[in-house]
Amino acid sequence: MKEIKIMDKNIEKNEQTYDASFNYEYENMISDITREILERVKKELIATERKDNREYLLTNKAIREYELALKAEEKAPATLNKYLHDVEELKSYAERLALRSGIRKRENILNKEILIEFKTYLIEEKKLKTSSVNSYIASINHFLKVIGREDLQIKNVKSQRKSFCEEEKMLTRQEYEKMIAVDRYEKGSERLDKAVMLAKTLAATGIRISELKYITIENLKGNVIVVFNKKKERKILLSEKVREELLDYSKKVHINKGPVFVDRAGNPVSRKECWRQLKKLARHQGVQEQKVFPHNFRHLFAREYYERYGDISEVADILGHSNLNTTRVYLIKDGREQLDRINKMNL
Repeated sequence: MKEIKIMDKNIEKNEQTYDASFNYEYENMISDITREILERVKKELIATERKDNREYLLTNKAIREYELALKAEEKAPATLNKYLHDVEELKSYAERLALRSGIRKRENILNKEILIEFKTYLIEEKKLKTSSVNSYIASINHFLKVIGREDLQIKNVKSQRKSFCEEEKMLTRQEYEKMIAVDRYEKGSERLDKAVMLAKTLAATGIRISELKYITIENLKGNVIVVFNKKKERKILLSEKVREELLDYSKKVHINKGPVFVDRAGNPVSRKECWRQLKKLARHQGVQEQKVFPHNFRHLFAREYYERYGDISEVADILGHSNLNTTRVYLIKDGREQLDRINKMNL
């Protein structure tokens, strides 16, 4: 392993290095309170670093301070939890390595070699898919950036860009229509009303599950709903058909103000509850459950819109993507169509 060059630094120089690494994009916009939190985070993380500057001692305190930094960056709750989970798992892996090495006191030491070994562990022992491994790497590299240790960052696992989606994972229009075609004369069918309306709303708008809370009775007065997500404002467009169905559903469940989709306590429906409702509907309607999850309806919307109108830039705008490569992933179909074309070449 290539050794990281040891640099003798005094505390003053260390602080200057960390000042440069904490140059957040939103520093001029955040409040004085948030700046104060970030300054405290920097000082705490500087104190955690080992003197020889080749390694970093990952402690529970460092992770708590990292959580403050994520909040100061205004990360979405799901993103925050994902980043913290991945860094916690890295810490546990480093602890296990230390114990196997015969170190009595657990030391969660990070260096380039351990980080590369962790990547190998994710691939070979946990047998995660490339996309999942790269998701871990993104979390860990973000943590290393926050603490000013970009020198320890590791590379993503390279893979060929997907040209088609596995058939067992792609929700087709036919399967979607089967899901929402609930027999209204069947006993107990009303218990599926929320799930059906959730499926219709997700598929007809391309909305993210975290944006459902913006579909309120007040916002249903028009066909445009303004949402705020990932530090951006965007507009969700509702067809007149879906808008009327949402209003009818609201009346049926006696919701006359606030979010349309709520739990028993009246709070906006959670991600977990949304998954549960859609899986229940899939089971009832005989659709493969592994194909049914909220984000797959967003992919379905993207494919249907693109097939009808053929404008990828429009799809990106509607979905709120700033990068067309992200939108391109949404438009991938299963391999059957490509296989049909290859067969027709008759080579």
